[in-house]
Amino acid sequence: MAKVVRNTLIYTLGNILPQAVAFILLPIYTKYLPPVEYGIVNSMLVIQALLAILFSFALDRSIIRLYWDYKSEQDRKAFLGTISIAIVFISILFFFSALLFSKILQRVFPDISFYPYYFYTLIITFSFNLSLLSKNFYRLKNQASKYFFISAFELLLTTGFILWFIIAKDEMGLGVIKGKMIAFLVLTPVYLMIIFGHINLKFDFKMFKSALFFTLPIIPTLFAAWMLGQSDKIFIADFLTLDDVGIYSLSRRIAGLISLVAGAFMLAYHPMYFELANSEDQVKARLKLYKYNNIFILSIILISFILVFFSKEIIILFLNERYHNSYEYVPWLVVAVLIGSVSSTIIGASFQQSKKMKQDMYIGIMSAILTVILYYFLIRSYGLNGMIFSTVLSTLIIFIFAYFYALKKCYFIQFNWKQISSFVMVLIGLYAVFAIFIDVEPIVGIILKSLTVVCLITGVSILWGKEFKNFIQG
Repeated sequence: MAKVVRNTLIYTLGNILPQAVAFILLPIYTKYLPPVEYGIVNSMLVIQALLAILFSFALDRSIIRLYWDYKSEQDRKAFLGTISIAIVFISILFFFSALLFSKILQRVFPDISFYPYYFYTLIITFSFNLSLLSKNFYRLKNQASKYFFISAFELLLTTGFILWFIIAKDEMGLGVIKGKMIAFLVLTPVYLMIIFGHINLKFDFKMFKSALFFTLPIIPTLFAAWMLGQSDKIFIADFLTLDDVGIYSLSRRIAGLISLVAGAFMLAYHPMYFELANSEDQVKARLKLYKYNNIFILSIILISFILVFFSKEIIILFLNERYHNSYEYVPWLVVAVLIGSVSSTIIGASFQQSKKMKQDMYIGIMSAILTVILYYFLIRSYGLNGMIFSTVLSTLIIFIFAYFYALKKCYFIQFNWKQISSFVMVLIGLYAVFAIFIDVEPIVGIILKSLTVVCLITGVSILWGKEFKNFIQG
């Protein structure tokens, strides 16, 4: 387990670093980008997320799970080559299809012109898929340090170009998109070198068919996840304004720090999870997974609480006043991200291990339909508050459906609900005390809350320090 912890820390650093830098640069972004421009940037991220599904057909999701089905190194390289060739071919096909049907694609955000915004986003998505593929190969071989290096280099180049265009060239939202595009184009040869170093350049139709059979049920699930995670901005732009998209997107960016921590854990944990789940000694394997899952849930809850606890002071002190009201939405969005992270990390692994991808797809589709319905009616009546409520409710519904199905039909490890619920109640109590009874200046608030967090972590270490220590040592 020590290797998982080490790799988790490296993956966490590699995944959090871009968001941490983006978070540190938020004062600059909010100074140079009015909410409407920030709204445009995040609208294009919505398009990128949609295109990423189409460009890859989710074939990258098959790598970690199916690679180990092949026993010889030659077959494994052939499998990686097959997936790589398929993704590149599909990406090219959908790239030109998007150009051909540009007017239809532009209907997603009709107030934003296709050239240059959508066009640059198409180029970014194509290169991003190559980046994801190359980093998946490092993840597959447990080469976390190389994964971190390429992620850090990506970050350095992207940030440099973005800052140049928004500060020196004063291109605002377009500068962010252009800077990202140029950085990915510069790195594309690097991605191709990494890919060619891990594959045999051959296409095996049987391997492709096996991967496609595995991933096809995932595609509707990814679209459902996109509806849950990205379509909110489409509804805001349609019923409200791009300014509101900017405010809401800033709140989601802050809340999204939680998913990065969870995602980093998942990158290191899932390969080990599948290894334990397929081991012969299931008593020992289930006991290990029970402990690991519980530690992860308690840790991610604590991190979520700390983020929510300080969000108001951080936003008021460091961000432009045009964005100050975004702190009202952060706590609820963090709750949604927290629930979704636990669901995708632990319950998602249960579905994959049991190969219940179709069932996962059905749950995702039903939840997405319900989410769209909630968005449509609540945002019309309650604006951004209605959107926030819809986001939390839909995420909770996904979790409940997935949890109870996995409990009955999948390889599933129970949660320690007694320990988790008691911890959550303590954190809610602490938050309520400050929210209701303590109204002080931001600097004073940070000091008081910092002391509270120190006491909280001390208490956690006394109660569960041994469990955390055993988890780290493995």
